[in-house]
Amino acid sequence: MKFLAVVAILLAVNSASAFWTACPSTAQLTNVQSGQCTAAGCTVTRGGSLVASCDFIPTAAHGFLETRMSTVLLGETVNFPIDDTFINACDHLRGRSCPTTPGQTHTWDWSLTVPFTFPQVNNVPFRVELVDRATGGTVLCFTVPATIN
Repeated sequence: MKFLAVVAILLAVNSASAFWTACPSTAQLTNVQSGQCTAAGCTVTRGGSLVASCDFIPTAAHGFLETRMSTVLLGETVNFPIDDTFINACDHLRGRSCPTTPGQTHTWDWSLTVPFTFPQVNNVPFRVELVDRATGGTVLCFTVPATIN
């Protein structure tokens, strides 16, 4: 009985601390980390950057992983401009490069600069994707609630 109580507490703590939610993709997303995020979401200042890393396990080899980030404001999808240095996520795989190795954990370090012109928003879901440029398939996908000041 004590074992079940400990497991329930650990699951509750783990669920409460996760600020991200996986969305449909081919890779297994195992973790997302950022010092700017808490269980309630991420906070970024306009003109600043959201810096994070995520661990994922691809199911296939990918030669070019295109970074895409978007949100929905007033019913319209808004795509974030991605700095040229971050377009190809393969250039930011910690200790690895592309093609990715199926079944192996990869860590992607990324940064998103929020334009000064972006409106202030509170608790808006931001979608982060890595798309295989050759196939157009979504390799990695997750959302994070964000507040932009």
